[in-house]
Amino acid sequence: MNPEPSEQEKKIKQEMLLQYEAATMKTKKIFIVVMAILALFLAGLGLLTFKKAKTINTPVERIQN
Repeated sequence: MNPEPSEQEKKIKQEMLLQYEAATMKTKKIFIVVMAILALFLAGLGLLTFKKAKTINTPVERIQN
């Protein structure tokens, strides 16, 4: 038979759970920030590529003398 955990054991388990949740939240926040930066970077890169492609494909009238 398992004896019920003492109050001290319950406090230790609760504290460990809180520390785990804090670490998990910190990891989630870091992940979200990194993904947001990556998304902005890729959006900028796509816009730059789009503008360059637009200028390259625009036909230029040739002047003949």
